[in-house]
Amino acid sequence: MKLIVFSWRDLGHPRAGGSEIYLFNILRRLDGLFDEIICFTSNYLEARKFENLGRNITIYRVGYDYTPPLIMLKSRKFVKNLSDTIILENINHVPFYTPILYPSVPIVCIIHHIASSQLYIEAPVVAPVADLLERGVSPIFYRDKVVIAPSQSTATQLARLGYRKVYVVPPGIEYGKLRLKAEKYVKKPNSTIYFGRIMRYKQIHHVIKALAEVVKEIPDVRLTIAGRASSKRYLRQLYSLIRRLNLRKHVAMKINVSEEEKIRLLAEAEVYVTASAREGWAITIIEANACGTPAVGYDVPGLRDSIRHGKTGLLVRPGNVSALARGLVHLLTDEGLKNRLSKNALKWSRQFSWDETVEKVYEIFCKSLNKLAL
Repeated sequence: MKLIVFSWRDLGHPRAGGSEIYLFNILRRLDGLFDEIICFTSNYLEARKFENLGRNITIYRVGYDYTPPLIMLKSRKFVKNLSDTIILENINHVPFYTPILYPSVPIVCIIHHIASSQLYIEAPVVAPVADLLERGVSPIFYRDKVVIAPSQSTATQLARLGYRKVYVVPPGIEYGKLRLKAEKYVKKPNSTIYFGRIMRYKQIHHVIKALAEVVKEIPDVRLTIAGRASSKRYLRQLYSLIRRLNLRKHVAMKINVSEEEKIRLLAEAEVYVTASAREGWAITIIEANACGTPAVGYDVPGLRDSIRHGKTGLLVRPGNVSALARGLVHLLTDEGLKNRLSKNALKWSRQFSWDETVEKVYEIFCKSLNKLAL
């Protein structure tokens, strides 16, 4: 059995995020269950056009970020025999419309979240076109295809757009590895962290503004902002905001940290905080939970799935910086609440395993080919 994958970006792309982490954790674990896995994706500076990943996975990089038609056409050059084949399309902003070129092949899609609303923040000029494609055009081609969504929030939104075959499959984490390393570290009092891509739709400026309010209640509070700077311009704006609010003693920026450093930062923080406008899920929140760190975030799609309000963290009104600040103060100052949510977060995180995620995905593939699952 052959798996052909189309993804806007691969995990090595400088702007890769949660959707690529989700996809490639699945692909690595599918290696060996398929005779061949071929992944077509966009090229980027210093990337190799062909790359072998694992035993049976080959990555072909074609064109650049916004050339999915070229990637699609080039794929026919490498894919000749389509018998016993399934297509997996990883849709994150840019759809490939695989049903047009491969009408007779079983297609499974991963749709992480409705991304057009995010683009109104990141790229308002192209957002209306993306909105039209996502809400008006894409459902025409994909509504009868099997779709995997990482969260119930995304599944609900897709159902409203007319998608008929949506399965919820949350991502996993490497729980054992996280716990083993996290146990070496001790929580730092009044320490908070945001870890993730540094992009405007993540609304890290809301977190910084909230911190300015928290400082009035907790003078020694600290915030670490860590992750990949996908937007250098936005990063500069954050530095400027920190200076303007006189928060340089309270905020530490750590860009492009190692996996070991990530675990240390998550384990030492008392609270994870995010003000993202929306997510497909939020893998880093579950990783923080595995380090015994509860979360505070906006009550938006994705975050309301990964954060269980009042149990593993707190959800506050979206866009309300003062509410975010109050949530942080409440959790940092109430020791009983903090300890209870920390224990619950640790227990919650144990449920999420990449092996279980892959098992569910493979079962969906088998059903798509009318075969019995293993």
